[in-house]
Formats: sequence, C-alpha cells, structure tokens
Amino acid sequence: MRTRTANAAGVKRCLDFVETSSRLAELLFESADLDVPAAELGLEIRETGPLTRGSDDPLMSDSRVEEAAFSADVLIDGNNSDLIELSPDRRIGLHVIEHTPADNEPLEVVREDIRYILQRQKAQQLALARAEEIVNKVQSGSLAQFVADQYNMDWTLAPGATRQQPNVDPFILSEAFTLPRPGEGRESLGFSTMPNGDSVVIRVSRVVNQPVDEIEAQEIAGIQRVLAGQLGASDFREFRESLREEADIER
Repeated sequence: MRTRTANAAGVKRCLDFVETSSRLAELLFESADLDVPAAELGLEIRETGPLTRGSDDPLMSDSRVEEAAFSADVLIDGNNSDLIELSPDRRIGLHVIEHTPADNEPLEVVREDIRYILQRQKAQQLALARAEEIVNKVQSGSLAQFVADQYNMDWTLAPGATRQQPNVDPFILSEAFTLPRPGEGRESLGFSTMPNGDSVVIRVSRVVNQPVDEIEAQEIAGIQRVLAGQLGASDFREFRESLREEADIER
C-alpha cells in the first residue's frame, strides 16, 4: 500500500503558516507592542540584550532586521516593525523596548573602528565589482570554469536544488529562484550581495517542473490558497503604507 498523508499535512501546515503570518502582519500594525499579537496567536516573545549596528547577535546578521530595528518608525516612534521574512518558513516582528543614544567618542578611541568599517566597505565594493565582472565575462562567451580559475575561485554545484535544499545557503536559493528561466542550452546568471557583505555569482543551467500528473488535486488547491494568502498579505501591506502616507494615525 502507498500513502501520501505527509503531503496533505504539509499543505495544511503551510496554509496555517500563511494565515498566521497574515494575521501577525495586521496585529503588528494595529498594536502598540508585541503583547497582543503574541497572546492572540500563541507566539513566544524573546528579548535580546543591548544591540548596536553590526552587532554579533545572530538576529542582527540579517540586514533586513537591522534596517527595521534602527528605522525611525521603530526606534524613535516606538512602533512595531512590519512583518520581516527571514526565510520561507520564518517571519518575525520587532519592538524596541529601550533605546540609549550613542555618545560621541574621541577620534582616538574610534579611529580603528572607523578604519575597519572603511576597509570592509571597500572590500564589499570590490567583491561586488568582481562578481559583476565574472557574470559579464561568462555572458560574453567565456567558459565559466575558465573565468573562475582566473579569479582563483570554484563553482559549488547543487544539482536538482529545490527551494528548501539542505546544505545550500537559503539566501542563495532565494536569489537563484528569482533568475529568469534559462532557454534551451543556455544559462541564467546573476550576482548579489549576501547579508554578511560577501558577493555571490549564481548560475542556473536548467529548470525542471514537477509533472502535472504527479501533483494531487488537493496539493494544487492548497497551493492556490497559499498564493491567494500571499497576495492578500501583499495587498494589505500596500494599503497600510497608503494609510501611513495619507493620514495621521494615533496608536
């Protein structure tokens, strides 16, 4: 006997996650803090210690989290952040419970920090320029391996990768799935800056769709509902932004 009950359960979990995420986005906007969203949805609130830009805390390693935490709306006005998608199956909301403005320190104290920041920024710029050079050379007809050898780099292969491929950085997977579908005998190439500042060149040589006759009707219906939920969440975000731009809102 063959069963596929795991697929049905997976679809249900996916639907529950989308619905919960959509409701959390609404509650973050409507609430003055995280207590009400957490109570209604049964979510856990976690507190961090003092954080700064570039902090070593894992949470701040994602540039989207840092940008939200230090935005005027969250840091100064004391509002909740928008819903932040860290990965396809992890989303969070932020609220700053305490903010201590930084003191101006003497140049002698911060000189090395400034030097490090400038060196890092320069390295990131060079890495991004090099990634663009690699893409341009491959697109102009050079062999991908030959170009990689010129820069003392190696291509890391991920044959048959899916959106949740183990042992592949989720950011790289996400960027790969945004590239155009390659034509017959061709490749799609792109480059991007990772959250840690490194640059990455991505090649997609082939895209294979799951045969339609292998997708159960229940799965198709579930996917349709998930997409509808995502569209609804997107519409809600646009509506919320229009309210912020056009009206004075008191919380």
